Amino acid sequence: MEIGNRVKFLAGNERKLGTITSKKGRLLRVKGDDGKLYINTKKAGTKGAFVKNIKMQNFGIMVFDTRLDSGFRSKRQTAHFFEEYAYHAHWGFAAERIHNIESLKYFMEKRQIPGEIIIFSGHGHEKAGFSFCDGPMLNEETVIAPRKDNYGKILIFSSCLLGSNANLCMGLLEKFKAKALITYKTEMFDQYCFLAETFLLQILAHNEPPKHAVDLVNKALKPMKNYVQKSIKTFPMVCFPD
Repeated sequence: MEIGNRVKFLAGNERKLGTITSKKGRLLRVKGDDGKLYINTKKAGTKGAFVKNIKMQNFGIMVFDTRLDSGFRSKRQTAHFFEEYAYHAHWGFAAERIHNIESLKYFMEKRQIPGEIIIFSGHGHEKAGFSFCDGPMLNEETVIAPRKDNYGKILIFSSCLLGSNANLCMGLLEKFKAKALITYKTEMFDQYCFLAETFLLQILAHNEPPKHAVDLVNKALKPMKNYVQKSIKTFPMVCFPD
């Protein structure tokens, strides 16, 4: 294990995730996603709560799928695609179908979300936000209070247009206490989302910073920019904070 590696461990009877911040021989210091400092020794004079059995945390993704139409005709599920991809990439994977803000709040506030990445798949609007099939849309006005071990995630909104509204995206970033928010600033099609996001995930899995990962995706997919929308100068993936 090295500095910067993601790890999992037990603090008392509670499962935690964190990042190694220093290493000296077998001594590891870990900053938990809850903001606390942990250490794997009881030696006097060392700062941090003692924990044992620090283990590597495999890269993983959580997909929140929404239903795209009210008539139950759509068979589209992003989760099916990413489940197969994650299996072959040897990543952790979990998915849930969510229908409204209340179901999202349940998972963010009551359950520990596995993995580093949360993918939200559904319709987006540059002013109203992310759409559910039932009830209000998700935006910077939404009241949500994630549990502390769900802080620090990288959010990917696989949605149209959200990225064209910086205030909306920065508001969601703050609401979720996230490390980064990645989305698109134009209309998008599934085939290009899947292509861009699998490329993005591979880069993130190798511990590249989110903004750098997005820059690499946009550079690599620049030849396809006008497949998405005419007259744009770059592939339209964006990262917040920029």
